[in-house]
Amino acid sequence: MNIDQIFSQLEGKIAKNELDQKIREKIDEFGGLLSEEGAILIVAADLGIDLKLEHPREFMEIKDLSVGMSDIWLCARVICISSIKVFQRDSGIGKVANVEVMDGTGSTRVVLWDDLADLAVRLTKGEVVEVKGGYIKKGYREGLEIHLSPSRRGSITTKSEIEKDLPECKTEYTPIAELEEEMADVDVAGRVGQLFGIREFQKNGGTGKVASLSLVDDTGEIRLCLWNDKADIAQRLKRGDLIAVEGGYTKMGLNELELHSGWRGRIVLNPAISVSELPELERVDLIDLEPGQSYSVSGTIAEVGERRSFVKSDGSPGQLASFILQDKSAEVRVVLWNEQADLVDGLVQGIRLSIDNGFAKEGMQGLELHVSALGQVTIEEEFTIEQKIFNVKKGSVVLTGRYYKGELIDESGRIRVDLDTTVEDGQLLRIEGIYDTEMTVKSVEKITDEFPSLESLLHPPRKRLAALEEGDFVEVYALVRRVLEFNTYARVTLDDGSGEATGIVVGDIKEGEEYCFYTRIYKRETGVECVCYQFHIVEAEKEAFDVIKELEGLVEV
Repeated sequence: MNIDQIFSQLEGKIAKNELDQKIREKIDEFGGLLSEEGAILIVAADLGIDLKLEHPREFMEIKDLSVGMSDIWLCARVICISSIKVFQRDSGIGKVANVEVMDGTGSTRVVLWDDLADLAVRLTKGEVVEVKGGYIKKGYREGLEIHLSPSRRGSITTKSEIEKDLPECKTEYTPIAELEEEMADVDVAGRVGQLFGIREFQKNGGTGKVASLSLVDDTGEIRLCLWNDKADIAQRLKRGDLIAVEGGYTKMGLNELELHSGWRGRIVLNPAISVSELPELERVDLIDLEPGQSYSVSGTIAEVGERRSFVKSDGSPGQLASFILQDKSAEVRVVLWNEQADLVDGLVQGIRLSIDNGFAKEGMQGLELHVSALGQVTIEEEFTIEQKIFNVKKGSVVLTGRYYKGELIDESGRIRVDLDTTVEDGQLLRIEGIYDTEMTVKSVEKITDEFPSLESLLHPPRKRLAALEEGDFVEVYALVRRVLEFNTYARVTLDDGSGEATGIVVGDIKEGEEYCFYTRIYKRETGVECVCYQFHIVEAEKEAFDVIKELEGLVEV
């Protein structure tokens, strides 16, 4: 139905000047992207005017479509799907997406408006769809477009049973090594390698943005540029993610061939294809960092800073946090920006972690590594709880400890053992046996590994945190400043007034409480670390009484 036919059906039902005004308002509502004839059809539907459109008895052919036609009924195969574009109307937010379809006579673009645009993410290249409703107008490069909107009761649905002969269209991914300059509508799949960042720019009085990353498959690697709305996808990606670029195009960059994805195509996360795993990521020593480059590094947290808020140049709120990262070569301040700053709540000194896509730059106090939206921080916790006497369970066990008067003693407690051989008190043993309600010994081995002395196990000396040394097994009274829970243990920060220390505690522990810890001291990259399997909360009155009794014993009568 052309525009003259539409006018003839509306004559006498609405004044011409009123109709013209509503048409202009409807075009403005769609951001100027709606044709006059399309606007007339929507206005008529809004007014409840039945245009008495007759449905064709058989599917239309794409070659027979022309400008002004409406109430389309088409069966075609999907050959390209765009991402969803969001825009601002006077009346609110609008959405639009494009779907390229073809039949045996040609191809055309189907433009999906508002809620219909959401259907684009459910479509797959090669599927057969039925298109109903809508109207035809000239669009991109003077080509014909079918516009579908909810107000015109337009629809696009997939068909499992094909009622029409249609050419095949299968997704064939082009290997990266076979990409050449000026290719269009190319499909490429691979894994995300390095993420390089998001850049904003000014163009035609507006603001655009582009994100870039490296895409790797079995044949090679290429830089992928994601434009405007697609740039936001990069913030959800991490190294190793599998993605497919549909409807991309290639062009020469400054020094190399690049793959680009604009509005016409789309990015599919986790497509059902097989691509080899990425090679092991080479991490750089902290001493080798240079400003102006992106790096992946790893190390141990030496110090955790505080988080603070600020106001960005555009007036929006921001936040940052920092910590000191240390490896065997150097240490560097790491700055976490905005959402990444939340990670500092899950960090304590002594944790080992890796950083991907950090950006090195000069700061107020020297070189810094900055982690923004495209960066990734991964905690690489390495501590494994050893088999100790306190956590013995029924079944086969292997215990290491010092023998003393029929018992085996370690840092966590003591257990009765009946030995067939004579063993001197203080001998370090590795005992294999079966535990039920008591220990049944199967084998005994005398060993000479590093282990606390018998005297320290029986009577751990009390020490201040500032005086701890590697190899100590001591009694420490300290306030728990911070607790970071893991599956079977906690990393803690301790403070006794003489200094602070970090440690690993096996068992339930609370921040803000003072405890007596029986702890073994180990040397780590960032200093000494307490490992504790046995502790109890300090009861102030009882501890004071014990101290008084101890002092009384030192007074000569």
